[in-house]
Amino acid sequence: MCRACPRTANSDRQIRDGLVEQAGYALWLFVVQREACGLNKIDHVIKLYGVPNEVLARMGPLPKARPPA
Repeated sequence: MCRACPRTANSDRQIRDGLVEQAGYALWLFVVQREACGLNKIDHVIKLYGVPNEVLARMGPLPKARPPA
């Protein structure tokens, strides 16, 4: 994901951050499914798929949408 949308001086930070957040959510769902099947080691997944650290750091459920102020 990060290779497909690298951080550059002219990249849209908001779009990229949203993509990283979505990738972290997808990773979390994948890891939960693996754990449900008894496959508990995620280090293999991270290495096999080349998961970037910034995606790994965002792994988890998406935050609830906040109503506009």
